[in-house]
Amino acid sequence: MDGEPIWGEFTSSMVLRTRLNVTLLNSDPHLMKSGITMLNGKSLYLLTKIRTANMNFIILFVSIPALLFGLELKSDWSSFNPQRDSLVYVEVYYSLNREELPFERDSRGNWVSNFTLHFAVKTMDGKTIDSISAPLAVSIQKGEMVKESYALYDYISLLLFPGNYYYEISLVAPDSSILGFASDTMELRPFSQTTISMSDITLVSNILEASSPGAFVKYGKKILPNPGRVYSPRLPLLYFYSEIYNPADDTLYEAKAKILDPQGREFRTFELGNLAWEEKRSVIINGFNVAGLPAGNYTLELIIAGTNDTIKKSKEFIVQKITEQATNFTEEMAMLERQKLLYFANSDELGEYDKLGLQGKERFVAQFWSRYGADFKQTLDRRWEYASVQFARSRGKGKDGWQTDQGRVYIVYGPPDNIERHHLSLESNTWEKWEYYQLQGGIYFIFADLYGLGEMKLLDSNARGEIHDPNWLNKIMRAPNLIDEH
Repeated sequence: MDGEPIWGEFTSSMVLRTRLNVTLLNSDPHLMKSGITMLNGKSLYLLTKIRTANMNFIILFVSIPALLFGLELKSDWSSFNPQRDSLVYVEVYYSLNREELPFERDSRGNWVSNFTLHFAVKTMDGKTIDSISAPLAVSIQKGEMVKESYALYDYISLLLFPGNYYYEISLVAPDSSILGFASDTMELRPFSQTTISMSDITLVSNILEASSPGAFVKYGKKILPNPGRVYSPRLPLLYFYSEIYNPADDTLYEAKAKILDPQGREFRTFELGNLAWEEKRSVIINGFNVAGLPAGNYTLELIIAGTNDTIKKSKEFIVQKITEQATNFTEEMAMLERQKLLYFANSDELGEYDKLGLQGKERFVAQFWSRYGADFKQTLDRRWEYASVQFARSRGKGKDGWQTDQGRVYIVYGPPDNIERHHLSLESNTWEKWEYYQLQGGIYFIFADLYGLGEMKLLDSNARGEIHDPNWLNKIMRAPNLIDEH
């Protein structure tokens, strides 16, 4: 389907450039800051301990893998029973769309976005329990596949005492402007260690098999969250995850899920069967298709019923309908735009483009060229039109001007700063040297009409990735024993 969202973990191209800069604003003398450790070169962990008279508790644990997020910052949270002492384990999920970040090109031709992630958890009266500031950077390597929507996400883990809190997450640009902001309140109730209880419901975008431990992995499954809690024809399957603790002995518990409409009325019911227990804990990982629901706000209610006790939790979610807009983007325009992509996109990107419908191709083109700056597409179109006309006179074997070597170089690199022309003579064939003084420290291209057909072939260049032939001069000489017959 065109524009299908891509949910993925941070990749190696999205590198955490600096260590976490941790600031503890809480003046409580019982709070102390521990060290920061880099694990496997990818994740940073912050441990903050709270001391009591008899023991130490870890109260805040933060893991930020090497990834990055988009501009519309979405967040959600769930609480779980750590089954120890009186603490509550909390996961705060957040996500953004990569294409909404502001990018600048670095010296190697990659697109880089730098910003700082700020996270703070506070009591309801505004007292900061703890906070972190993490300078981050995300890079898109030159030629990396472009998607209409590439969602990046992570989570922050906390151990807190029961109570009411709120958190704030913000992304701040180098110029101190706010790129994205999200906050929410958290009512953390104590979990009973002796009677049945249930975690919050985590709404999920996808569930995958996991062969090894890692981020988002629980009970052999990779549970990929959906912090926005939005489902649509592009993300039609509503998955959910929940944990149940401490069943009564010799009691059979049944689980069911209900979807309640915006008025709180029961819309659908799903029987999930009997719970299986392991060490007084059961896990529900399930889901269903909600694409057929009318657009609106809904509530997922999870009910666990035993012989003498029933517990339930609920979580709101949104169903959206996507209305495709009419487009003036025609098949002819799509073919022309593909020709322009040939000199810039890699084979994977071209393959992705070919799979899309007209609207998807139109969006692909707009997003692809946006990586090169706001005005580049207009510049490219002018180069294309010029090359198609100017170099058509040198076409060979039916090639259009943009298909020739000179046309390609002009489109990709722009007009040269200097052209050194050598016409046909007794000693050599027609050849030209194009020079670019400001690109890559100074580059050149040697073209020649080897066979008198009017087609100027690229013979030599010192530009990165271009053909280089130290013997190019021999090829243009007209002496019979030096002419390249091929």
